[in-house]
Amino acid sequence: MYIFQRSKLSLIILLFIILYGVHLAVAPYPGDDFFYKTASQNYSILEWIQFRYFEWSGRIIPDILSYYLLDGKVWVWRLINPFIILLLAYSIIRIIKGHVSTTYLVLAILTLGYIHQGVLSSGFFWVTGSLNYLWPIALGLFAMIPLADKVFRDKKNSDARLPFIIFILCGFLASISNEQVALCISCFSIAAHICLFFQHKHQETKLFIFTGIMVIGTIILLIAPGNQVRMESEIASWYPEFNDLSFLKHLYVGVVWFFDKMFNEMRILVFTLAAITVTGYLLDSELRKLWLSKFFALLFAIVLSALLLGNEMNLFYNFSKINSINITPNVTYLWEVKYSLIIALIPYLFWSAFSLILIILVVRKSENRFFILLCFLGLIASIAVMFFSPTIYASGRRVLTVGSVLFSLIIIYFLIKHKMLDNKLGLWVYSIIPIINLISMTAKWLAWGFKPFL
Repeated sequence: MYIFQRSKLSLIILLFIILYGVHLAVAPYPGDDFFYKTASQNYSILEWIQFRYFEWSGRIIPDILSYYLLDGKVWVWRLINPFIILLLAYSIIRIIKGHVSTTYLVLAILTLGYIHQGVLSSGFFWVTGSLNYLWPIALGLFAMIPLADKVFRDKKNSDARLPFIIFILCGFLASISNEQVALCISCFSIAAHICLFFQHKHQETKLFIFTGIMVIGTIILLIAPGNQVRMESEIASWYPEFNDLSFLKHLYVGVVWFFDKMFNEMRILVFTLAAITVTGYLLDSELRKLWLSKFFALLFAIVLSALLLGNEMNLFYNFSKINSINITPNVTYLWEVKYSLIIALIPYLFWSAFSLILIILVVRKSENRFFILLCFLGLIASIAVMFFSPTIYASGRRVLTVGSVLFSLIIIYFLIKHKMLDNKLGLWVYSIIPIINLISMTAKWLAWGFKPFL
């Protein structure tokens, strides 16, 4: 037992050293980092919190952390941020299982390495980005552990090793840190109580209080007067015609943007989940007979072919083409318009069918179907909230951080529950892409200087 604990600690130290080494290539970046760096010179901490809450946003915790850490203490951030990444990986495994093994901890870290470089760079490793995205996500997922223990394992929180107040604190801090995170953990918590009700399990009073505190934190975040001030400022800076768009136009713009982000910039995660789903069904003699699994295998083969053919199959990824379609009343051009419209709709129809079947297959093969379905819905909703934000084109890839982590959670769940990477050889093969991804990203920083927006 002692040897196992020592080896586990050695692994954590090794992972920390690797992550810390990557952080040495990170430096404050002109813009938000420099703005926060001067905050302490112009405001006391109480004045700063009041100013930000009433004049910009309700993200109280990231603003406090930025106030202190960017004022000459980036070295402290470099020490803490690797631990936050490890906490995120740990929390994902603990939600799925009651015990975190060294193998599964490595699996979680590797899966996070499948996330797009632009998301990792801006949401994980950029100082301001990490404080606004990575830290709230890690705290939020960690806070979900007691609810997961109760719903999935019917474990009383009085049996937990950590004091319950720690989970309450983390949940509250996450709920006043980031809108996407706050909405996700509040909705997941409420859904957990609904599940317990239908499972006829005892509802612990402390869990009700816990959920209530997170909902209150979410409300505090969302009703901040600064949100409206920020909205008006961002409309003027980034999207002057934003208020002139109808609801349907917002949806149209958002859907085009969503498909581009999901199937271009989150493509590796989509392909990874698709690949392990196809593999999982092929290994199951009963499930591989399903016509839906066979059809999905065909779609996945088309996806791989399109990837190998590159530009020749660009119609599967050209989501912006639909913006160039001009519907004209002139009958002369009717056929031309119809043909162009069909071509423009192909990527939307294909990926809609692909995604729907993928979700059905993953949920069908999941032990906790409602949970996985909620993860998919949370993933989609965390990105779709940008449909009604004037920074939909200006925020960059960091807004995909929450969705990317939820995507990673689904992949990790599938791999663990079906024991697909319990052997060392499989884990080594699985590690190739994330290692290349991390080395490539770090090399870009070393060659060109740190840039969060890759």
